[in-house]
Amino acid sequence: MRGEFTGRAFIPLYPDPEASETLAILNAHLVSSPPGPAVCLKPPVAGLAFITTVGEVSRMLDDWWEASVPEGTLPVLLMRHEPGLEDWVPVLDAEVVVGVQREEDLSLYARATNVRALVAGDARTITVHAMRCHPEWFDEGFDEEEEEAPPAEAPVATSDLDPYPSSVRMGGVLTTGGGRREAAPPSRVHGVLSETAEPWPAGMVSPDRPTDGNHGDRQEGRGLLRSLAGPGAIGQARGPLVPRELVDLALAHHTGRIVGVTSRAGGTRRTAIAAALGVVYGEAVRESGWYAALVEQTGDEAGQWQRLGLTGQGRTVSEIMADVEAGRRWPIVTWDRSPALVLYPERPGAEEGYAPGRIERLASRLRQLHCMSVVDLPGRIPAFTSAEAVLCAEWASVSDLLLLPARDDPAGLEEVLDYLDAPLVAGDERSGARPLPVIVAWLRSSRREEPAARAALDVIRRRVAAVVEIPEEPPAVTGGLAAVEPALRQAYIELALAVARTLLDS
Repeated sequence: MRGEFTGRAFIPLYPDPEASETLAILNAHLVSSPPGPAVCLKPPVAGLAFITTVGEVSRMLDDWWEASVPEGTLPVLLMRHEPGLEDWVPVLDAEVVVGVQREEDLSLYARATNVRALVAGDARTITVHAMRCHPEWFDEGFDEEEEEAPPAEAPVATSDLDPYPSSVRMGGVLTTGGGRREAAPPSRVHGVLSETAEPWPAGMVSPDRPTDGNHGDRQEGRGLLRSLAGPGAIGQARGPLVPRELVDLALAHHTGRIVGVTSRAGGTRRTAIAAALGVVYGEAVRESGWYAALVEQTGDEAGQWQRLGLTGQGRTVSEIMADVEAGRRWPIVTWDRSPALVLYPERPGAEEGYAPGRIERLASRLRQLHCMSVVDLPGRIPAFTSAEAVLCAEWASVSDLLLLPARDDPAGLEEVLDYLDAPLVAGDERSGARPLPVIVAWLRSSRREEPAARAALDVIRRRVAAVVEIPEEPPAVTGGLAAVEPALRQAYIELALAVARTLLDS
């Protein structure tokens, strides 16, 4: 955690009456002469929503924070596990004491150095554990009370049910256990439907609110008061980065879309363009609470992700496929430079392929979780001639669109035509393969255009949904969308718009 903290603010994030009871226990046992400023506070919002909420509620909480929490005070949050909490706490400048339902759930917080997790479902046990962890701030009387009055078990905010129910959709009518409600679109916290919370990390602000380019509003030199995430965790640019049309198009579907990115030719910046599409889509939907996803399926080219800085500690695609088969939920890791983009890395050697049906079942889950899943595929034509070609064929069968980056030389454009002629792309009545919409990302260089390249491009334009020109250098998005040079950023936005328009028409 960043900074030096001289005081403590113990904040129970339970619903009432537990929060009030906890507050009474904390205040009753706070030592008369603590080693620094100490406060015990009950906020007006409980649970994960305290961290994630935005808009007017967030501004109200910021005012509460300014009035209640002394500067230089380390927040100690007392709470139960909620789905998605494990993805937020590592970036908080706060200590979190969290109770989990099962011993195996402790592993969700194993890498978060600012978390003290224990197996406990009731608020009192979690609270007593927090006080034991801070003996210099509390007297010893609470231990005697604990022995005399063991707490009754309280329900825990987690479930053994499938966390990604098939009833969850991006818009329209949702069925959420208790009945029907209208959603336009639903808010989510890492794949779990939330009635009220808007799942933005602490410090993330609405595009229409001014920021300091760091992580929050400024009030007389102070940062966003309830922003517990440090300056490097989440970077935001001033104002919205994408046009409203893209936002509307991205949220127009009732289920998520899947776009495969591949190219037969080398040197087409395929991974960088796939990442750019994911980042732009994530920027478009972040205010809604949805996420875009980038799925690594590049086989023996897995090092491309590391060179782009797309690293995370999430489970690999192979491991997630096993989770899908077993009905388990998995931790979702967002990219720290684009927090509305979820990364699905893959292990080296995955080009050997997967068991039949696994890609189809994973694709079904991705459609439920993400508005857009961009799959970074090997540079092979979909076929059944090699393990990598089969991988492309299986993803092509579940994709809604293919994106083909292409060089602007004649050889590169001819390879695009070869790809378009593939039966699994053009459609094949014998195998039942449907024609796939294709968009070409044309990497235009500064060299003089050759007549043969111009002729090939004219043929390609007639056969694909769109051709979008992308500056050949530099195509990377290593610093997030806000850090991309404006002309290149606009090209990526135009590419995302072409994808969104095509998906809406297909």
